[in-house]
Amino acid sequence: MVATMADARGIFYRLAEGARATNKRQPPVPLPRRLLVHLRRWVARGIVSEYFVEWNERPVKSIKTAFKTALRLAKVSGRISPHTLRHTAATWLMQNGVDKWEAAGFLGMSVEMLVACTVITIPTICAAPRTRSATAGRNHWQ
Repeated sequence: MVATMADARGIFYRLAEGARATNKRQPPVPLPRRLLVHLRRWVARGIVSEYFVEWNERPVKSIKTAFKTALRLAKVSGRISPHTLRHTAATWLMQNGVDKWEAAGFLGMSVEMLVACTVITIPTICAAPRTRSATAGRNHWQ
């Protein structure tokens, strides 16, 4: 199953119509205003029709496969997943002073989970001065 477009208010329902809920939370999330403007323009121009993520007017059925293909085409290597990007977004939101409740709602996670996944990274990222660690063969910052 694939998720369909956002509703008129800009709410994206991640759990596809007719799909059963699993243990993974997939709450509806508000789309950022700038993305919503683009989506509405794409729909008006016929670039996308029914699905949030589509290719050749067909829904992308596997985000995992599509993401791996995008990484390969972009010549990006390493252990990167959509979940990695979610944690990156959480970190950037907190670094930029976005309200925790607003950030958690945008990311579709609880405030407790947001704090848990960012409290580890923010102190190390914000520490100054940054120096490379002595870990051989790795690009870790301390």
